[in-house]
Amino acid sequence: MIEQVWGNSNQRVQQHVFSERYSEQDFSLHDSDQFHNSDYDSPPKNEFGFDFSHSTLGENNNLDSFLSSLKPSHSNTMFQFRDNAINDNGFVKLCNFLKNDTTVKHLILDQNQIIISEFAKAAVMDMLKVNHYIGWLVLSGNAISNIGAGYLAEALKDNTSLKHLILSDNDIGNEGITSLLISLKDHPTLESLFISGNPFDEGVFPELCTFISESRSLKRVDIRSLDLSASNLCHLLALCQKHCVRLMYE
Repeated sequence: MIEQVWGNSNQRVQQHVFSERYSEQDFSLHDSDQFHNSDYDSPPKNEFGFDFSHSTLGENNNLDSFLSSLKPSHSNTMFQFRDNAINDNGFVKLCNFLKNDTTVKHLILDQNQIIISEFAKAAVMDMLKVNHYIGWLVLSGNAISNIGAGYLAEALKDNTSLKHLILSDNDIGNEGITSLLISLKDHPTLESLFISGNPFDEGVFPELCTFISESRSLKRVDIRSLDLSASNLCHLLALCQKHCVRLMYE
């Protein structure tokens, strides 16, 4: 039981069980106008998963204790670690655990301290290459820079399962965004890319157009913080309409 895992901790972490059932068809409802743009950047509630949001999971050895308590046959399809103190060291531990995991489909790590440094590069590449089950990877609100985005772009070249990549509100500039767009345009399953709140500008516009034109599975792109000229915005909107991609731009 989770209570046993955290028995020696000063703060007890609660486990939330998500009982609502969703399917790919249910997720398509997010394309309806009844949903605000912000509703896109989190996965739907899944069948079962741990919610360790706003906890102490990134401190001391709490993450080690949690991972060591899980059996290979665990049934959790979502790990939600929002707003912890998880850094690259913890991210590497998660990647190593998930490398051969066949159950977790949603990995939520927004509002942490992840950089994706050279130290984490190999583990991230191994996990994304070998694991064919993770569909949601939420890394918004971390400290991923151009370097980290470049490592992530390289890691995603061999990935064949990711559907929704959330990288909003990091520190990724033109170089990192361009690397990601080049790498992801050939991705076989990617449906959503969220990159708003990063310090990139219109310099990425040509690669953004190529990404939208050549992607095989893309359905939505979030660039809400990008200041585009009227002509470029019109061109991008027409391109998205042509390829049935929903553009979030304001």
